[in-house]
Amino acid sequence: MGGDPTDLRVPKRRLTVELVQRRSEPCRFEVFLAEHQDHSWHRQEVLDLLEEDAPFFPAHDEASGGWVLIRRDSVVWVAIPGTDLAAAAGAGEADEDPDALFDHRHRVRLDLVGGRTLEGQLVYAAAPEKARAIDHMNGPSRFVRVFADDRVYLVAKSAVLRLWDLPEK
Repeated sequence: MGGDPTDLRVPKRRLTVELVQRRSEPCRFEVFLAEHQDHSWHRQEVLDLLEEDAPFFPAHDEASGGWVLIRRDSVVWVAIPGTDLAAAAGAGEADEDPDALFDHRHRVRLDLVGGRTLEGQLVYAAAPEKARAIDHMNGPSRFVRVFADDRVYLVAKSAVLRLWDLPEK
């Protein structure tokens, strides 16, 4: 039986993100992502963390230096810096082009709960018969990707009040 309990730990990597919850201002947190998921070699990404079923996930608050448990369904958006675009896109490798992963783009403005707005490119991959923005917004995932301001925003669909389709610049 013996053995060291630390042998059971899953190696994690830290990533600093900006996170907004309902009725709060943006805060910087470190989140911890598994180097591989459920007996596969797929690295956990922030989107994977947000889409999990468990109600809470742990984070380290940069301002206070303390640990916090964040309720997933309170998250409005998580912003990931531009240096991590490929990771946010789910590419897994920093040198991959995140644009190559998505075959649909819509320039949009999102009106969010709490009076916030976000303008950028809604990006996703979909079969031609499910290519409309409404199909994507009504799909099973709880978060959508919006590229804006050298960041990837993972936006909770439950926090979107309106999505405006904007003309391309």
